[in-house]
Amino acid sequence: LSDIIGRKAIGSTGAVLVAVVGTILYFMGKGFLTSPFVLIPFFFLGMGFAIPAQVLGVFFSEQFPTVVRATGTSTALQVARGLSFFPPIVAVYLFDATGSYSIVFLIAVVVALIEAGYFWIFRETKGKDLIKIDEEKLKIGLDSIGTESKVQR
Repeated sequence: LSDIIGRKAIGSTGAVLVAVVGTILYFMGKGFLTSPFVLIPFFFLGMGFAIPAQVLGVFFSEQFPTVVRATGTSTALQVARGLSFFPPIVAVYLFDATGSYSIVFLIAVVVALIEAGYFWIFRETKGKDLIKIDEEKLKIGLDSIGTESKVQR
């Protein structure tokens, strides 16, 4: 599916789903814990987190020329894995400091909206010949975020 409609669209759709469900959970407050329907929003929240995760490996690899693609992708994924300890610590601290789950969901909404926007900043190779992309990079160079600054996307 990501090869047909693109990784940008799929990744940002998942992030927007997280933002929508996070907003719902934010306004539900602590009352959602006693609701018999508590699993419904969390099902969609899980889907929202899973959708972008399915395209990130391929999306990261598209940011690097083929000669360093494996190294670049591995580095990006390992840095992300290494920093993944941080959000749960922040969430626990915020819950402890405020006594409310709502602030955690509010921050998740903000982060999800930022993520949705970031998918559209980086390049995507959907429907493009990789040899031509590498040739263009050799001619013009690669800017700091892995996108061609002189070639129209």
